[in-house]
Amino acid sequence: MKRKMAKRAMEYSSLLIIECDSDKLRSQGLIIGQLMDKIFSDFELKKYKFIRVNTKDDLLSCFAGLSKKKQIYDIVVLIGHSNQLVINVAQNFPVKWDILPNYLKTVKPKCLMLVACEAGGFIPSEAMFKGLLTLKELYGSPLTASDEKFSILIIILFYILPKASIKSLFKDIINLRNKSESDQEQINILLLKISSLFLNPDVKNKDSIMTSINYFKNGGIVLRHTRNSYKKNKILEEFDLYKLLDLFYKK
Repeated sequence: MKRKMAKRAMEYSSLLIIECDSDKLRSQGLIIGQLMDKIFSDFELKKYKFIRVNTKDDLLSCFAGLSKKKQIYDIVVLIGHSNQLVINVAQNFPVKWDILPNYLKTVKPKCLMLVACEAGGFIPSEAMFKGLLTLKELYGSPLTASDEKFSILIIILFYILPKASIKSLFKDIINLRNKSESDQEQINILLLKISSLFLNPDVKNKDSIMTSINYFKNGGIVLRHTRNSYKKNKILEEFDLYKLLDLFYKK
């Protein structure tokens, strides 16, 4: 049995990724920001930007520059250390969730993806919907999670963004085949790109596609909040791998 691609009411064409306290994340071997940049910088997006923030001055100049140029992004991905109360936006600069919209509102995001521990809980999501009037949906994990577990958010981005070009993928495949020893990170990036296209949308193949991606061996929990679900004080959807894959198809 085959399925057709599911249609979404919302379409996004621009992406802003902000890596908070970047040097600290990298010193800890947390490279999901670097991985996202490698993947999505190749996408045919209307607008794309990856910003590393290390100090409070970095943060202020970043948003001052975006505001001056009147830069607006449909999706904002925020990567960093956090808990239910604060996110460490820069070195020695924790910001409460209800203060964070003061910075983000300049780019008027419609979708917010929080790649940070406990950021998918109700308190952070409530603060985002209250402070960002343009915000329609939010993705994040309510748990403490590893770098690997957050890779499920990369696949969600594949769903809500335009797909990578097939021509570019074939070029990547040829390059990998020509190398005697391929870096595992390169292979992971390629597999993630291929999974976004689901070139053969046969349900029986989804196990083999997903088990070939190492990032998902440890699983993960991701919640999707919408403005409607926030108003009703409930979580709209909880994703595991198979629910996530089912996003791409409908009977």
